[in-house]
Amino acid sequence: MVIHLRRDDAGVDQLQWLIRELVQDTMAAAPGADAARSGLAHLMFLQILRGYLSRERGVNVGWLRAACDPKLAPALSLMHGDPTRNWHLPELARAAAMFRTAFATYFKAVAGIAPLSYLAEWRMRLAERKLQDGGQSVAMVAQSVGTLPKPPSAPRSSASWAARHGSAPTLDVRSRRLPATL
Repeated sequence: MVIHLRRDDAGVDQLQWLIRELVQDTMAAAPGADAARSGLAHLMFLQILRGYLSRERGVNVGWLRAACDPKLAPALSLMHGDPTRNWHLPELARAAAMFRTAFATYFKAVAGIAPLSYLAEWRMRLAERKLQDGGQSVAMVAQSVGTLPKPPSAPRSSASWAARHGSAPTLDVRSRRLPATL
């Protein structure tokens, strides 16, 4: 995705200042320059997102729109804060101060996916990262991200992985580096 900001978008003045500071810091090569450049880059990213999100047309359906939604943010925070927990729709709806059906409908309209399906996708992305790092079996990773709340059953976990990636996780790990997602 490419984001184009207009001169009149919110935060453009701050973004221009950040760019000037980044250029100056790069040319000066002062002590701590690496840390300063990293911080400035993060601030630039935030300013770009703020400018994009401030537009009238808003954000398309998806994770970013859900994360910016004040009704859904508490439920997303719960899922991201404890992905291993066996979350139920009523708990997530309560966090959003909504009735269960209204929450599920609204979440899907905003995020483009049902809440518990979103949680399953989030767990798979966490598993991808852990498998990239190596050192753990598929069953250990599955249990650590919450896809196996009971004693490990690798076939169930592998089936979920294969449905998403088209091959068994051990084949993905052995044959190539996994894609860096999220």
